[in-house]
This record gives sequence, structure tokens and C-alpha cells, in this order.
Amino acid sequence: MSELIGEIIDGRYQLTRVVGSGGMATIYAAIDLRLDRQVAVKIMHSHLAQDEQFVSRFIREAKAAASLSHPNIVAVLDQGWNQGGSPCVFIVMELIEGATLRDYLIEQGSLSPERALSIITPVASALAAAHKLGIVHRDIKPENIIRRSVFIPPAKPFILVDFAGIYPQQNFATPLQGSPEYAAPEQLQGEINPKTDLYSLGITCLHLLTQMSPFDLFDIKANTWVWKDYLKRPISQRLTRILNQLIERNPNKRYPSAMAVMQDLKSGPIPVNLTKAVQQKWVLTAWGGVALALFSLFMSSRLPSFVPQISSQPPEPIYQVPDIKIPVPQIENFAPPILQNPETVRTLSKNTGPVWS
Repeated sequence: MSELIGEIIDGRYQLTRVVGSGGMATIYAAIDLRLDRQVAVKIMHSHLAQDEQFVSRFIREAKAAASLSHPNIVAVLDQGWNQGGSPCVFIVMELIEGATLRDYLIEQGSLSPERALSIITPVASALAAAHKLGIVHRDIKPENIIRRSVFIPPAKPFILVDFAGIYPQQNFATPLQGSPEYAAPEQLQGEINPKTDLYSLGITCLHLLTQMSPFDLFDIKANTWVWKDYLKRPISQRLTRILNQLIERNPNKRYPSAMAVMQDLKSGPIPVNLTKAVQQKWVLTAWGGVALALFSLFMSSRLPSFVPQISSQPPEPIYQVPDIKIPVPQIENFAPPILQNPETVRTLSKNTGPVWS
């Protein structure tokens, strides 16, 4: 839908560039000509805009999203149907300049537990506020969490977006919405409730810690999670317990609410302990050192101590070698013999005679 760039929607919002696109809509950066400010305009795909039931539901849910007010939730500013120009249903939102959490992860690599928690905790707070109003996001994933490129407090660095496609809480089947990688098992069957958001939140955190696809973190044959095998850094046992409860495939075993998750996360610091394998290694080393020390003490108590014995016999005399002086003969008036008339010796320098001369 890049052909819409430059068009003015509802006589007010001039589209300038494409920010992103998904299965339901394309998001444009735009200028609000009335208030002279930057905004984001989400325009539904034309084939979906032909469905009256979908449009009416979309408008109803957009109004619900506009009721949300939270520092970690993108603000919904306006909604309507473009009457002039290209017919389209649209939603106007706060424009968040920055990169998605997926892009941030590609740039930084897997995150430390502390860094991952600094991102997940405010998102859980945003979900608690939405769930309190009976609103379910249904598509929590790294692509829907944006890190602001520039922010000034009290603005928050990480913002949960795509609340324009939210669903009110419901327990009856609907067409699949969300991303299969991050969707809860019951969500794949069409059931949407706050616990499906909590599941997706836990899966998102696992992705931040391992940088692995959620599909690779579950062993289908063993029917169990194996995400701890892919950790790049050790995490605490309490954080492990929190994550395991978030990603329970049985919704009855998950946290009852996002507020309960917040209380567990804020109940105290989560110290980073060594992983189980590393702990066992250090425990064995420590026990080995203790055992060696005890064995040394035991052997030292069993072996007789050396005590020097004093003999009653008189000490053996020490014999010394006497000095022997040998007189040096004196040679007086010694002179070496002098040869008389020595014969001439031929050498090679004269180039005469045999080689040996």
C-alpha cells in the first residue's frame, strides 16, 4: 500500500512513509495537518475493510484501546473511515520512533536476565492495566515492543504497541489471531483471555534470553520445555520458576493475572545464581577439598611423629686431614737451548717443494 504515500486521510493526516506492515494493516508515519505533529496511521488492508462485521468490530475495539492510559502503551488518538480519496478504515496512534525489540536483539545479541527483566516488567504492568479493563492484547511478541530511539523522562524507553488490534476478553472460539510462535495452545484453538497474554509474555522473555525461536525451545517428543539448555548466561532459580509458570501449557497452572506476575517480580531482587550444572561442579569441587583436608588430618593422626633421640655414647671424634706442604723446586740460571744454524724449511708460500713441506 505504498501507493498511498502523500495522500491525505480524512482531510487531516498526510501519509509520509511506511513504518511497518502486518497481516491486517500497514502503518504509516504521517503529519497531523490540524495540530502540526507527527503521528502513526494504521490502515487496514482493503480486502479486510470490505467485511462489515470486521470493520464494526475493529472500530469497537479501537475505542476500547483509546480508553487505555499507561506510560508503556502506545496512545490511540483517533479512528475513522476515509470518506474522500481511497476508501479505508484507519486508526491514528502516537508515533514511536525507534526499533522493535527484535531489531534490538539482533543488534545486541541475547540479553542478560537483568536486562530482559527491565523490559518484561513494564510490559507486564501494561498488561495488568489492559486486563483490568477487560482488554486482551493477543499478540505479545518482540515485534510489538518498540524501544524509543530518544526518550525524555517521564517517557518510557520500551512501549507496547499494536493495541489497535486488541480483543475484549472472551472465552469462545474466534479465528486465529496473533503469531503461532508466541501464541498459547488454547489461543491456537481460538480461545482468548488474559492468560494467553501471560503465556506470550513468558515466551517473549525466553526469546530475549536465548535468541532462539520458541519452536526450538520445546521438545515435542519429550513434551517438555528445554529452554534452559540454550541459556547464554546463568539465571536464578526464582526467575526460572516465574518463567516456567508463565509458559505452562495448561492455563490453569499459569499465573491467575498479570498483577500476580508483577507482585512476584517485585517481591524482591532476583539474584543471579549459577545454573544447576555449574552449581554441581562447584559443589563437587568444594566437597573434594573438604574430603582431602579431613583425609590429611586423619593420616597425620595415625602416623608416628618424628622425635629426635639423644644418644648416651660419646660422640665420634672428627678427624681432620693434616696440611701437607710440598716444597717447590727452585731452578736457577735456566736458559732454553738455542739451535745453531737451523735448516731452511720450505713452505707453501714460496710455491716450491711438496705440499707437506
